[in-house]
Order: sequence, then C-alpha cells, then structure tokens
Amino acid sequence: MACVIAAVRVSALWLGSAGLRRAGWPQIPGYLLLMLDLPEIYLIRAARDAPERWAILGSLILAGTSLAWAAAFVWLWTRLAKAA
Repeated sequence: MACVIAAVRVSALWLGSAGLRRAGWPQIPGYLLLMLDLPEIYLIRAARDAPERWAILGSLILAGTSLAWAAAFVWLWTRLAKAA
C-alpha cells in the first residue's frame, strides 16, 4: 500500500513540476497535481529556487512519509472494521 501511495504522490510531484515549467494552461493542472503532495512539500520550500533539486528532495520526503500515510490508513481501516 505504501508503494502505491508513494508512486502516486511522487509522479504527481514530477508531473506538477513539469507543468509549472511551461507557459500557459499546463500550469493549472501542474499546480493542482502539486496539491496532492501537501503538507510534506512545505518542508523543502527553501530549495524551490532549484527545480530539479526541489523535485528530488520532494521525492525522497514523499517516499518516506508514504509509509506513515499507509500505516495511518491501515490503522483507520482496522478501527472501522472493529467498530462494524
């Protein structure tokens, strides 16, 4: 589950970053894709001036925190299953 979450979030980061580098309408879906990476993406806002470094650091952070998100989803799933 963590691998799926990480794959979705990291791909959204790279596609969103590519969308922001283009002029015109591709910036809109690029911005919306980057919204999938909140709140962890704020941890690396100091590297925003170097887009490649920002995307690489963001990928590392998102891959690591995807484990925490997966654990939270599994915990919530088991709590709801016990309550039902």
